[in-house]
Amino acid sequence: MGLKIKLSIVIFTSLLFSELSFAGWTGPSEVLSGTWGNNPGQFAIQYGDTSDTFPTTIDISPSGKIAITEDQTLDRVQIFNSTGQLANIINTFAFTIAFDTNENLYVSGGGFRKYDSSGKVVWSKTGTSYDALYALSSGDIIGYDKDNKNYALFSPTGQLIKTSAERPLELGRVSEYPLGNRKYKTTVKYEDATYTIISEREYERFVRDNKKNLYAMNPGIVEKFSPCGKLIGRLDMPEKKAFAGDKIPGEEQYVFIHDEYGAPVVDVNGNIYAWKKSPTKYSILKWTWQDDPNTPSGPDAPTGLTVMPSTTGLYLTWQASPQDPGCVTGYEIARATSSGGIYSTVTTVEKGVLKYNDTTASAGTTYYYKVRAKAGSEYSPYTSEVSGKR
Repeated sequence: MGLKIKLSIVIFTSLLFSELSFAGWTGPSEVLSGTWGNNPGQFAIQYGDTSDTFPTTIDISPSGKIAITEDQTLDRVQIFNSTGQLANIINTFAFTIAFDTNENLYVSGGGFRKYDSSGKVVWSKTGTSYDALYALSSGDIIGYDKDNKNYALFSPTGQLIKTSAERPLELGRVSEYPLGNRKYKTTVKYEDATYTIISEREYERFVRDNKKNLYAMNPGIVEKFSPCGKLIGRLDMPEKKAFAGDKIPGEEQYVFIHDEYGAPVVDVNGNIYAWKKSPTKYSILKWTWQDDPNTPSGPDAPTGLTVMPSTTGLYLTWQASPQDPGCVTGYEIARATSSGGIYSTVTTVEKGVLKYNDTTASAGTTYYYKVRAKAGSEYSPYTSEVSGKR
């Protein structure tokens, strides 16, 4: 029977990103664009008095394919490859879409259907539609019915596994409440981890990538947190660009919108996509995530290490890593017989344990100690070195 480790991660977003790492997103780059129109590779638009109807729902496959629905203009889904070339068109009404890990596309709207990577129907369910679709790493798919407030879990072969009125843990179960002083506490609970975010903002959506990094999003911002709860990236999304026309004496200066941008979509690799609409074209922008190999991904170091003689050895105490409770799974105690010398591991204690009595320390010998936190196979920096003698 496998051991499932549950993590409880506390995240403080008041830290400056520049103080945390040099990792981040580069871009945006325009990965595809097309003019307005109804032909293949173009994008349909209906101009309204107060707003326009155009494609606003997109999804990204693991390989970078881009699916775009035109549910309110043309009954079709256009699929482009990662370089922006039109790869396929599925002529169907699609209110919501989702790629799975095998590049299959699930479509809901006037029914619920699965298409393979070539656009062929794998299975179809009439009379069943969902307002949102979520493809899981397991290959299963979840549909959410907004009217009935119901979640339905399906297997890749289309078999209904279960339904639930409560948001499934696979999607992250969210709870939030204000703390006062313009701060909010948001908890996102998964089967294998619980993330707690204390921030000056509220978020609309949360997703995880294939490395279990958490992304907290609203239309204006994306924040990325490591599996150990560190804020490792923040991206301010572009906003509508407005500019003023010629100013006529005696009349108010008028303003009109030039560009509009869609809400961010995060792919399984941590890249961010968004649509952009201008008067002359529709395009998809991409921000590419760049890791910094010099940025530690493990927990922060414990602090305040002290050592004093005990009746049976040398007694060590320290203050917990900020990620304990959280991703910390234990503390490693290392010892040397000279300052800055060769250290060897004495022992490892469990998470939450902030003391250790070294009964192997010989009387009359000065020992030097340092302690670090561990999270699975990852480690924090060591504490400062301290010394003691029995």
